[in-house]
Amino acid sequence: MADIEAQLRARGLDLTQEPAQDSAPAAASPLSAIGRALSAAVPAGGDLSRLPPLPAALVETDGGDPVLLRGTVALLGGAGGVGKSWLALDLAIAVALGKQASWPRKSGQMVRGWRVAEAPGKVLYLGAEDSAAALHARCERLCEARGDDVARDLGDRLLIASIADGGGGGGALVTRSKTDKGMIETLAGDDLRKHVATGGYSLVIVDPGSRFLGAEAELDPGAATAAIDALLNLATGADGPLVLACMHSTKAARREGTADAASVRGSSALTDGVRAVLEITANGGAGLLTHSKSNSTIQAQPLPLIREAADGAPIAGWAAATHADRAKLSARADRRAKFEALADHVSQVAGMAGGVEKDKWADLADALKVPDMPTRKTLALVGAPFPERLAEVLHVWDSCPDFARPKDDATNANATNANATNTGRGKAGKGTGSAAEGLPT
Repeated sequence: MADIEAQLRARGLDLTQEPAQDSAPAAASPLSAIGRALSAAVPAGGDLSRLPPLPAALVETDGGDPVLLRGTVALLGGAGGVGKSWLALDLAIAVALGKQASWPRKSGQMVRGWRVAEAPGKVLYLGAEDSAAALHARCERLCEARGDDVARDLGDRLLIASIADGGGGGGALVTRSKTDKGMIETLAGDDLRKHVATGGYSLVIVDPGSRFLGAEAELDPGAATAAIDALLNLATGADGPLVLACMHSTKAARREGTADAASVRGSSALTDGVRAVLEITANGGAGLLTHSKSNSTIQAQPLPLIREAADGAPIAGWAAATHADRAKLSARADRRAKFEALADHVSQVAGMAGGVEKDKWADLADALKVPDMPTRKTLALVGAPFPERLAEVLHVWDSCPDFARPKDDATNANATNANATNTGRGKAGKGTGSAAEGLPT
């Protein structure tokens, strides 16, 4: 006991003395996170200039409102194959190009969207699914879409690396300790943190985030919190980089087409621990980028996107568009989906029919699968050689609940039902032309 008291006295503490009533609070230990925070604390009426500066905007709206901030962590969610990687790499290019570079890039002069808010900055894009060569090829396509000299303007500011070249494993930043079962930093996490700390980056992208956050982060809140902390360690300080992790969406979100913070797959601790969440949803060549969570900025309006030109030609990645352009492509996708559903149904009918009827239904099914542009004119054209078959298809279409009619087709529903009735529910050759007119345009 005497040894312990001697050690305490050596540190300025004496258990035999009563503390003075007006004594100052004990100094906080600079070794813990709470200790450091208390040591740097400033009273509300004190000298606020002692505080570190607020994080600067890295991405802002065309009107100058901040969207994504440096020194923070954000998530970009969406279904597999929706184009998250293209969109993230396009952001990397925009930040490397610097102030006023649009993101996503714009499909026309009159399109409003978001832009980079500061001078050209260094960017690290760390992938895990595609090889570095594949990512560089994708980068070249995106640069070409922006202009002839964009690749040259990037200089050495965009660094692209991928752990896929080594097999794709071993990228988790944290893992569970074998001794006390807590979450600890891995060698990979240590390497990345040290690299980013000395790299002077404005933006760090990890894609997909699940490969770097670890499998447990999708199920365990504690593991998810530790994984987000690892990303926060990369974004340390107001002048630290924005860290963006690309994440898959849940099955429910993909099925229902929802775009909110809860759409990101994994523990809710993932979305709770970040400052911003972006979600991308798509319907064919039409997409929507939603700012679904924002703790530090205003919530920006959703951005309409397209990845298909008016003539159907593919666009490299996603481009910001007008709501009208997006609506046209979305309607086309709806029509194509209905047309494909109809063709599949006719194929099933052909499989159950017999004799001559089987051949007739099969011929119509083959004709329905040919067109690239599913419109009412196309359906009338391919169905013309099979008048009685087409009338029966229209009746099935209108009565079968599996063929959900899009909202914008409501005005055509009554006309189609009336025309189907006039055909005598499939009697040969009656009213076929008018029935085809009832299909959506």
